Amino acid sequence: MLHLFGNFVTSRGIAGNYRGESKGNLAPLQTVSWHGQKHTIVSAEAMRFAFRYYLQLINESVNRVFDADAKPIPTWHFKGKHDEHQYSDDDTLGYMTTEAAKQEKSEEGSITRTKGKTTARKSALEMGIALSTTPYQNDRMFHASSGEKDSTSIYINEIHETCYQVSFTVTPNHLSVKSRIFPTLDGLISLPRVAGNHSRSLYDFSPDSIVLRWTHDPCPRFFYCFQEDEEGNITAPKLLDKINRGDIDPSELWIGGPIVETLEGVETNLFPGVKLAVAALKERIESDLGLSE
Repeated sequence: MLHLFGNFVTSRGIAGNYRGESKGNLAPLQTVSWHGQKHTIVSAEAMRFAFRYYLQLINESVNRVFDADAKPIPTWHFKGKHDEHQYSDDDTLGYMTTEAAKQEKSEEGSITRTKGKTTARKSALEMGIALSTTPYQNDRMFHASSGEKDSTSIYINEIHETCYQVSFTVTPNHLSVKSRIFPTLDGLISLPRVAGNHSRSLYDFSPDSIVLRWTHDPCPRFFYCFQEDEEGNITAPKLLDKINRGDIDPSELWIGGPIVETLEGVETNLFPGVKLAVAALKERIESDLGLSE
């Protein structure tokens, strides 16, 4: 069984809140301790939101449609019964529906209770939590907005100037329609607006550099492989170490973007840009699975 694993790093930007939540007048960033320092993170749910919206933008057949103009708040509209054969989002992202237990009365007058029912499909696309490449320095922005006459509201937005690295995996055998791996891969490198706190901030989540592995190995072995030094240089020492130790066959890798300049001497599939690397890998996937886009 073949698996597609990927890890990419974004361009540098200034990140704000990606949960859509506030604590009083503070829009906080989510953080985690990484190698003893505080780093900011972006949830997989936020990126899956953006991926689902991407499928809608490219006119894939989707079961849930996002209405950005709905009142009183933007919302998803569910078309109907889940169908992974018909709908790309049901196939790629999975689903779960539940039916409550019911009470029924028999002809004799006795009451019976049927059990609740759950129907679920596993997501073929799995995404890791996005991790900042630099520690968070507790930077904040202060804002003021006018309300009623002679009143001013103060709110605070935590911000982080950084890149993020994002990991994901797709197993084509888990897709009902295996050719959907192509728009899935396209969507992962073209994530549109990734959530955000009331659209107060915008961050480009498209990859600046990417590492893709197409393999029979069920383990990725290179996630969170990017590292940024004090001068802002991005390298991939973990990836190089795994290759040198023989844990990853370099022929299974497709790498694109500026990161290739740090991989001189590595005999693998190197491309100057992310889209070129993805296009080349799609040709290999098409050949190995006997598919056509």
